[in-house]
Amino acid sequence: MWDNTIGQQIQRSNRNLFVVNFILLALSLFCFYLSSRYLINLFSGPQKIEESEILSLQDPSKLFRYNVTVTGKTITPVLYTQTHLSFDKDDKVVSETTEGIYQALCFKERALLVSVNQSTKSTTLSGALIPMPTDISSSLVPRLEHDYPPVKGRLLPMMLDTTKFNAFGGSGLLFMLPMLGLALWNLRKVFMRREDYQLHPIAKRLSKYGMAREVAAAIEQEIRLAGNKLWIGTAMLTDSWLLSRLPFDLKIGRLEDAVWIYKKETTQSVNFIPVGKSHALMFNFADKNNIEVSGSGKEMDELLVAVAKKVPWAYFGYSAEVLALWNQNSEAMITAVKKGKSDFSKGSS
Repeated sequence: MWDNTIGQQIQRSNRNLFVVNFILLALSLFCFYLSSRYLINLFSGPQKIEESEILSLQDPSKLFRYNVTVTGKTITPVLYTQTHLSFDKDDKVVSETTEGIYQALCFKERALLVSVNQSTKSTTLSGALIPMPTDISSSLVPRLEHDYPPVKGRLLPMMLDTTKFNAFGGSGLLFMLPMLGLALWNLRKVFMRREDYQLHPIAKRLSKYGMAREVAAAIEQEIRLAGNKLWIGTAMLTDSWLLSRLPFDLKIGRLEDAVWIYKKETTQSVNFIPVGKSHALMFNFADKNNIEVSGSGKEMDELLVAVAKKVPWAYFGYSAEVLALWNQNSEAMITAVKKGKSDFSKGSS
């Protein structure tokens, strides 16, 4: 059974993974819901709408199928071209980009302002039928009516944006799909791991040392023995094991496999001004398992002393030489530590 500390950590890991990914799933579905009108219109394509329906329409934002095809009697020449100018440091124009071209699709008595990528003579156009933006109705329309009198007083309080569905505008969807897939994948892992604890990475990590349940039981026995464990923040030290808790995992190291242990201090700064230090103890094991335990400087000193008493044959302290040796010839360090352990055992017997 997994009715022990390791089992509790597996449950905690599963719970945290479930909560985070359930929230991720809910956010993804909510984003899809908010974008559903756009997506349905995008993938369904334009739907023909009659002139009479447009003229009687009060608010196009309430029109669910707003990706429409409209046919008018005539179309005006280009009424306005919106451009964006880029300047260099001498205020000289270095580039000019067209951001919008406006024409009007005319009916018998009214006219519909149309935004296009390039000028057109077609009287049948497709795009998004949307309320006329305030900046256009207040600034651009008066200018258009002044420069082109035939549309004065005829423009409807809406417009047709033919650019909205030309290119895929669902960049958010490209982000949401992987997020949705990740949430579903992780939730699947949670349910599988709840059914079989052996599938959890923590259990798989224990299997390096024997049968996972038996190792978990041995660790539990050490934990329950009075006076042989030391809690430092989210880490626990027993006679034989180091357990370090992470939000979705539990790092496990067997102390007899410890090769190199050193204290790490990191200066924290804001705008290059030091505001404090973080402290950690780094454990490097013979199986290349690495565990970092964080806490206050006092806690790390206390933990270092406790570890040194349990594995005095390991390498302690950081230096560039030891780092180079660990990176280039770790087997030599492992062999030296094993010999030191053997010599220590002989001396103690």
